[in-house]
Amino acid sequence: YDNVNPPQVPMSWNLAALFFSAAAMSSVALLSSLLLLWIALDSGNPGSVIKGLGLPELEPCQTITLIYLKVSISDFLTLFSSRTNDEFFYTSKPNIILIIGAFIALLV
Repeated sequence: YDNVNPPQVPMSWNLAALFFSAAAMSSVALLSSLLLLWIALDSGNPGSVIKGLGLPELEPCQTITLIYLKVSISDFLTLFSSRTNDEFFYTSKPNIILIIGAFIALLV
């Protein structure tokens, strides 16, 4: 159910490169989630990033929603970009089923 163009010859797995790529992508996702969580939990302090932007302190339910949306959106962008090999994620349009699944997950 996807529009990815498969290679003409069978792919061989370079496990070292696969492990490094997975570790790099997951490390970026982890660190950005922790940074966003710290910014959200620190929003009550007068010198916080949130207060510096002129926004009010975040409630706990807003922090939970913020982290959920960050993880959900970044996971979908990782999925969309990883399916296109060496090209940018917008060069190969995903199948409508994948797009609908992404929108349903973000709306719920």
